[in-house]
Amino acid sequence: MSTRTPARGSPARSTAAASRWAAAASCARRATTGTRSRARRWPPAAAPARRTCSWGSNGEPAGVIVMADELRPDADRIVERLRREGVLHVAMVSGDRASVAQRIGDLLGVDRVYAEQSPEDKLEVVRRLREDPQLSPVIMVGDGVNDAPALAIADLGIAMGAAGATVSSETADAVIVVDRVDRVADAVHTGRRALHIARQSVLAGMGLSIAAMGVAAAGYLPPVAGALLQEVIDLAVILNALRALRG
Repeated sequence: MSTRTPARGSPARSTAAASRWAAAASCARRATTGTRSRARRWPPAAAPARRTCSWGSNGEPAGVIVMADELRPDADRIVERLRREGVLHVAMVSGDRASVAQRIGDLLGVDRVYAEQSPEDKLEVVRRLREDPQLSPVIMVGDGVNDAPALAIADLGIAMGAAGATVSSETADAVIVVDRVDRVADAVHTGRRALHIARQSVLAGMGLSIAAMGVAAAGYLPPVAGALLQEVIDLAVILNALRALRG
């Protein structure tokens, strides 16, 4: 199975742009308070994915605050776990700036990063992936209203519902009710294991039943014994299917 799994639209816990700029402006105002202190840009060149707020005294740097979007602690191994489950291609689709999204994508180890994507862009990305036989079926993971259209057309939509994203939760096929993106890998593992057990139970039950009917047709199995044997087969199949409850 080859899937695209953009975890939560972006696996990083993004800080709203307005909040970042407001914090920087507030910091700059505090830095310039006083008669002998003034704010300076230090260091001169900050990383493009970060925002800095610095202050100094008498022309000398006194301190700097670096603000950046960081990788969620529970997302550091999600790509590795998804690959172990058979997911061949993992991508991140984000509305963040390219520098921010690419840095997080590199930390995660995803195969491709789609940055600065609007809801319509996300929809088109999922649509194109579904049309590629090498990348289908497609899993889409999202947590906001902007992700709802893409969740609806994906082969499997998984919504992160802990933040109260009602629209995404109603659109998705599955909802993770805790704010942990690594549970996506748990959901994929549980689904694949349950499907494997279901197929195993169906094939085993049908095979044993056909074999028993053949023995009965040859005259080697009386009707009462045949009925009891069928009950045993059914019970064995049910017990095998219960293994899915162990996770």
